[in-house]
Amino acid sequence: MSNWRLLIPAHLKVGGRTYNITHPDRLEDEGEPCDGLTDSDTLEIQLLAGIPEQNEKLTFVHEMLHAVDDFAALHLTEDTVERLAQALLMVLVDNELVDCIDCGELGAEARTGEPVAVGQVGEGLDWCPRMG
Repeated sequence: MSNWRLLIPAHLKVGGRTYNITHPDRLEDEGEPCDGLTDSDTLEIQLLAGIPEQNEKLTFVHEMLHAVDDFAALHLTEDTVERLAQALLMVLVDNELVDCIDCGELGAEARTGEPVAVGQVGEGLDWCPRMG
């Protein structure tokens, strides 16, 4: 199990808009159960409460991309958003651009105390200052 997690804030800024992030107990899209929804009219991103952590990470990135898509008028398909979400989450995790559950510090910065450019991190995701 990884010691890293993606931070999911209470609010997300996309361009000049600020989305509220909520966690309802039930969520449906056009009558079908779903894990997340983005409403660019009400500026709300909903993430289903209680879903497994890995699903929540991917769902958050997926819904964030819907907000970016709306802002930038990219007109992405649902399939493209899903593939981009998976690829982006992989890049964030593989390059340790997420926080450490054990110490609360950012991945690459936790080791050096200084920002590290993508591609300069050589150690795996299990490293943590508290773990030695």
